[in-house]
Amino acid sequence: SMQLPPDQQSFSSRKRCTVLGLNEYLRQELSSYAAAKNATRRRQVGNCHFLPNSRFVWTGEGRRACQFVLNHSTLEHDFDALMREHGLGIRYLDMSSHAQKLSSASLAAACKKLVPSDIDADNVRRMQRIYSDDFSRLGFWPWPGG
Repeated sequence: SMQLPPDQQSFSSRKRCTVLGLNEYLRQELSSYAAAKNATRRRQVGNCHFLPNSRFVWTGEGRRACQFVLNHSTLEHDFDALMREHGLGIRYLDMSSHAQKLSSASLAAACKKLVPSDIDADNVRRMQRIYSDDFSRLGFWPWPGG
């Protein structure tokens, strides 16, 4: 794939790490996902990153295919428990420190300023429609008091 010059890459990334950039990106990707006419097209949006988590847990017929769900709010604990269950010595802290080394520090710092309340009401409504099964079937809501 074609790479942007470094100065354009950082501009594009920094732009997304603003409230306006975040909401424009979400509007574009969530709208593309909602407009997709079939499962293949939905998987293509954002390279599968916008697929509801429930699609990974339940089959199209409603049968639960995945028994161990990692919840973001307890990710470290859940990940470590899954690794122990399968007799693996890998721990979350090992993985997260490796991931930190791979990420861009300047991009991470800029994006850390964004919080869930920065997502505008239109995008929240889009997410409520697209991810309704995640919220109801997986028993979590992305915002406090949601």
